Amino acid sequence: MFGEAPTPPARLAASSTRLFGKLIDMAVVLFVHLLVQVVLDDGIDSTEPGAAASFLTLAFVVFYEVGMTATQGGTVGKLVLGMRVVDANGTTPPPVRAAVMRWVPNVVAVIPIVGAAAALAMVLASLLWIFTDPARRSIFDRAGQTFVATTR
Repeated sequence: MFGEAPTPPARLAASSTRLFGKLIDMAVVLFVHLLVQVVLDDGIDSTEPGAAASFLTLAFVVFYEVGMTATQGGTVGKLVLGMRVVDANGTTPPPVRAAVMRWVPNVVAVIPIVGAAAALAMVLASLLWIFTDPARRSIFDRAGQTFVATTR
């Protein structure tokens, strides 16, 4: 899964652009979550969202990340900022398997007791890698054997 890195494309997306794209994606997911919570839980309050709202938000996140990457080559944040996920051959959108594998590391968050800490460590490592690795590959890129390239 994390074997030898394939050759990166000539036009890798800038680390700062990738970070900004992720912030856009987080805003999209938060908006959808709040909308689902308002509709299903009769508003937003200080309590935990209901199980239905949490499940629908999770389903949306999987569809958003995997579905958009496999069909469009990236999420809204990537596409708006002129980025695309490419496979080792430079193909975009990448194969469905690569899009799924890019999302798989997120499953660590559901591990009881240590899941949240493991997910945070994974995000911090990914941030470090996109700013220090010459191929700018996060843990998600490595899992899917993909890169994020610029189209501009």
